[in-house]
Amino acid sequence: MRLGMVVTSWDRPCGVGEYGKALVEALRRQGQPAVALREGPAQAAARARALGLDLVHFQYEYNLYDAGELCAAVAELARSGIPSVVTVHSWVPHATYANDLLRAGVPRFIATLPALRLGMMRYGIDAGRVAVLPIGIPSHPLPPRHQVRAALGLGSEPAVGFFGFVHRHKGIEHLGLAARALRRRHPGLRLCLFASVAPNDGSRRAWAHLREFFDAHGLWEGVSLEGGYLPEEEVVRRLHAMDVNVLPYAELEGVQASAAVRTVLAARRPTVVTDTAHFSDLGQAVCRIADNAPDRIAAAVADLLDSPPKARALVEESVRLAARWSWDRVAAAHLRYYGGLVGHSGGRPAHAGQGVTRLSGAS
Repeated sequence: MRLGMVVTSWDRPCGVGEYGKALVEALRRQGQPAVALREGPAQAAARARALGLDLVHFQYEYNLYDAGELCAAVAELARSGIPSVVTVHSWVPHATYANDLLRAGVPRFIATLPALRLGMMRYGIDAGRVAVLPIGIPSHPLPPRHQVRAALGLGSEPAVGFFGFVHRHKGIEHLGLAARALRRRHPGLRLCLFASVAPNDGSRRAWAHLREFFDAHGLWEGVSLEGGYLPEEEVVRRLHAMDVNVLPYAELEGVQASAAVRTVLAARRPTVVTDTAHFSDLGQAVCRIADNAPDRIAAAVADLLDSPPKARALVEESVRLAARWSWDRVAAAHLRYYGGLVGHSGGRPAHAGQGVTRLSGAS
């Protein structure tokens, strides 16, 4: 199969770009090379036709490129007999792009969360057009924790970590307040924020607000803020040094999978998350709290610090989930899905029905 993968943010610090690169690399390990198409949709479609590709897979998120351009490119490919599929990384009902995708009748979608698929169905997209394939959980060598803790200047007191791009809904300010409360019992507790700025105005404003909030509330004691964009393996290494990692997101109007939590789970440390759609597919691999109120965050972290068996149980379940959702298994599931789209006559789509696609052994 001659496959093209459209990832317009390939060379930028972007979760969708990292997702696309990880999927392309995992497909290569499965024996299926993919041409990385880094252009906009129209240029990618033209290049796909010139290369004689059999299938084009678009990675789409509303702030990367216009949905109308995507729909036009999908239609142009169809006229050339080239099937396509669009992975949707977030869904906001009634947004302009949602209307465009619905009206244009893009034939096949992949959602990265069951909840995201459900949101699309509620908006009128037929269930048979949307498969569910999760974001893969990476695997990186984990050095002894004491070595990384020493390199980070961490002593014997607890360390709490956060990872991800800075956005207002991520609840970092709430985590800062929770850390201050935790220091009443653990005076030396450290809060390590591995938080970079995404290349958009919303994230830049959120970064400024975060610093202003910590200044205004005197929250910098015991806090380290690393704002650079670190390689994934380095992030995993640092998160592995933490005692507990926390992603205290607020619920959003729409649905968006969290790529950050997959990186956090790769670190094999107990993870606290809020009970939002971002984390709705993670089962017992995480400790859930009702919302990101600082007292709830502090209570959950304190409970894990005080209950080593409970913390170990979370890590063990996260290791099992990482095995089920490794990038190699995710890539293999994509290949099975692609096989239903590409027939044996010049790349024409097969007519098999599409629905929820599950990884073998995944729950």
